[in-house]
Amino acid sequence: GILVKGMYELWGEGGSYEELKESILSYPDERKLPYLDSNSTFRITVDTFGKVISLQEQKELIQGFTYIPFKVVCPLILFTALVLSA
Repeated sequence: GILVKGMYELWGEGGSYEELKESILSYPDERKLPYLDSNSTFRITVDTFGKVISLQEQKELIQGFTYIPFKVVCPLILFTALVLSA
């Protein structure tokens, strides 16, 4: 048997949050639309490598993705933001 714990679709990447935002906004809308539907669920998690950030900082990072027009009231599953130490 095979156990699948998750599947991910990369919408963007960048060396800064502004580059990430530009990359996500330039990702084709037709690829994003199925996940922006009100029947879709998602979760935003913040993973760090070589750095510890507070829950408040994580919350602020997550709130920075408001430019993605999700229509879901209760977020459950979608993407991970990886924060590397500087």
